[in-house]
This record gives sequence, C-alpha cells and structure tokens, in this order.
Amino acid sequence: MRKIRCSMCGGVLEYLGGPGSLEQWRGNVCTECDLVFCPNCITVGGPTPCPKCHAPTHPASRIFLTKKPKESRVAALLGKLFGNREYHTLVKRLKDLIVEANNWGCSHKWPLFEKYPQYQEIREIGKRLYEIGGIGLMRKAYRKVERSVAYPGMSEMWWHGVGEWLG
Repeated sequence: MRKIRCSMCGGVLEYLGGPGSLEQWRGNVCTECDLVFCPNCITVGGPTPCPKCHAPTHPASRIFLTKKPKESRVAALLGKLFGNREYHTLVKRLKDLIVEANNWGCSHKWPLFEKYPQYQEIREIGKRLYEIGGIGLMRKAYRKVERSVAYPGMSEMWWHGVGEWLG
C-alpha cells in the first residue's frame, strides 16, 4: 500500500483499498496541477474545485495519482504542433460515441461493454490518445468528455488496459 500525502497539510490520506488498479484513498486529486487534498483541506467525494487552479478535482484513485511520464522538450513541442488538431478531432468523436453508447445502452438494458457497437472505436480512440500524448492526454480527453456528457464513466471502464489506463 502506497502512502499518499495531502499537498496542503502533509497529512496521510486514509487508504480505502480496492482491487489492483482501482485502489482508492479518502481524498481528492487535481489532475491539472497534480495536487492531492485530504478531507481536512477540501470537501472530498465530489468535483470540488482545486484551491490553486479551480479545475474540478477527482477522487483519489490510482488512475488519477499516477504521475505523468516526463517527455522530452522536442516531443512536447511536436505534440503541440501536430497533435492538437488530431486531439480535438478525437475528443469530439469520443463525445459523440459516448452519447450514442448511452442511448444504445439504455435501449438495450445496459449489456456488457463488449456488446456495444461503439466499444471498439472508443478503445481505439484511447489507444491513439495514448500514442500521441500518453496517460496525460488520455486524462485530459476524459476530463473534457466528463464535463459535457452524461454518464462519462463508461469510457473510463472501456479504456481499461489501454496504455496505463486502469492497467
């Protein structure tokens, strides 16, 4: 079990457990500025705004606590120059697919993820996001979809095992 400390007070977050990649701690994480907060420093359990950057925070689970891999300055520059257009295209398509999947799932009594017609394409988008920007870009895309789509958590589970996502 990994000890996670609050970025504000330094206190250790309570470990809640969970299977493998779904481990959780009592606290929230800001994935924009990589800060961790305990229940004494902010309200946890919901999308409480980060005190530093005001982005919504996420539950302190392993997927949000994994540090972003360092990338070279050249790779970062190339990603900004060439990946931006593709990133926006992928996120738009992901939003559309999640909306379609929600509608399809509702009308088909929520079968297993693999049964959805959108399943493979959603996974392919996750793989491509990982190729062009790693887990950090996948998180960024997920957050963007999460803010604008009902039930975005479906893509969180559909990406299980893609790159470093819940893997």
